[in-house]
Amino acid sequence: MKSFTITFFLILVMVQAVVGQEHVAPRSELQFPDFKSKEEKTSHSYYLQLGDYLYKAGVYNEAILNYQKALQYSLAQANKNTITTLLRFKIGEAHLALRNYNFALNSLNQTLKSVEGTADEVNVRILIGTCHEKLGQLPLALKEQMAALELAKTYNNKLAIAKALESIGSVYEDMNLFKEAKNYFNKALISMPKNNLALEANILNNLADAYRKSGAIQEALPFTIKALQLAKRVNDKHQIESAHKDLAIAYKELGNYKLAYQHLNASDSLNAKIFYAQNTEQINALQALHEANKKEAEISSLKQENKLVRAKQAVFVVLLIAIILLAVGFVFYWNKKRRQNAKLVQYKQRMLKAELDKKIAEEENMQKEIKLKAMALSRYSLHLSQKNKILATVSTKLSHISERKNINASAKLKELVSEIDFNLKQEEEWNQFQIYFNDIHPGFTSELIKKAASKLSASELRLAMLVRLNLSSKEIATILRVTPDSIRVARYRLRKKLPIAPEQDLIHHLLQY
Repeated sequence: MKSFTITFFLILVMVQAVVGQEHVAPRSELQFPDFKSKEEKTSHSYYLQLGDYLYKAGVYNEAILNYQKALQYSLAQANKNTITTLLRFKIGEAHLALRNYNFALNSLNQTLKSVEGTADEVNVRILIGTCHEKLGQLPLALKEQMAALELAKTYNNKLAIAKALESIGSVYEDMNLFKEAKNYFNKALISMPKNNLALEANILNNLADAYRKSGAIQEALPFTIKALQLAKRVNDKHQIESAHKDLAIAYKELGNYKLAYQHLNASDSLNAKIFYAQNTEQINALQALHEANKKEAEISSLKQENKLVRAKQAVFVVLLIAIILLAVGFVFYWNKKRRQNAKLVQYKQRMLKAELDKKIAEEENMQKEIKLKAMALSRYSLHLSQKNKILATVSTKLSHISERKNINASAKLKELVSEIDFNLKQEEEWNQFQIYFNDIHPGFTSELIKKAASKLSASELRLAMLVRLNLSSKEIATILRVTPDSIRVARYRLRKKLPIAPEQDLIHHLLQY
């Protein structure tokens, strides 16, 4: 149950951070009572101080719960009027911070009844006026803030006077009466106590807003810049972030988008840091609350310890027996599972070894087959070279014979020469050669065609295959029945069509395919 409570409030903290807080209520000016009795220190004082801690950390819902617990205790105390008034005021502040304005009004109006005619009435009326302003009830808000101002003047409370004047200016700003708003903000600056830089920065920001909303953007800039400087001096991150955001809006309206972007970026960066710091503080507060609840639970547990000793011992014995039985069962099961796993591993290893042996045998057979085909291709290339050489020689001799006029078989010999020359040009043996080549070098031809800059002719493909077999230009010339010079020219043309680096040999490039 406690873990659920902590989780719930962690989620609530994140929701509060995402929603944001337009207005963080100022802390009470009411005096914290001096608790002296032991009874007070163990009742409402505990929850009151815990509520204050959670309020400062921004965990307002949890702060309200602790204030309400303190209120329940205080109603039974002798000095319940003072404590009750203080607690109701703090509950109103927390509801205001949560933007629960109706709940805040209810608590603050109850507080007002108890503080009427005292100096504390000023701060209560200021917050009541703020609630009416947030609810859009601007005439009521103005009435309360005016009353607070008169009371503050009666008690000569400069800080309260400045706050009331600032609040009145804020109401007039909401009414779009910017002249009146600027007037009261200026009065607040004059009336405020010296060296209260945080308050001065806040008033300056509001004054700049009034100028900007009235269209006097250029006049608003000096006030916002001064507010930023003051906020930096007191390290008020909220005021610094607000000033940067206002400057970004002002510079955007003035068309200075570079400065607008710089201030917007600074505002966003600082807002992220504030968000992180608030979350960290809220989480720490919730952890502290969890520890407090844990200690409270431990105290309650100690009070019940005598009644639960025997039951705990019995439960302990039962649990111990159950743990022993589970441990024995687990050991038995684990040993059985281990043996099964060992057998399974052995079986898998045998299967893997058999599969590996099979693949090794297939690889060896494939290598043997490739070796045989390579040998056959080499023999076939040599045979083709020798055949073409012999046929070329025979053709030459027969040509010489045919040129001898004293031989009557001249016509027959010419016919024989023509037939031999025709056979030399046949493609059948080249087709068989290409089949052998593709078996050993699959994909060579298709990859070569794909990488070529322009279309390769059949003779260029033949030349590339013969070069791939690492044959010399002389051997290739014999096979193709051309001169070595023709082969050198053909190699140069082939090289021009392929993506070969200047320093790379043709054979080294073709070996890549």
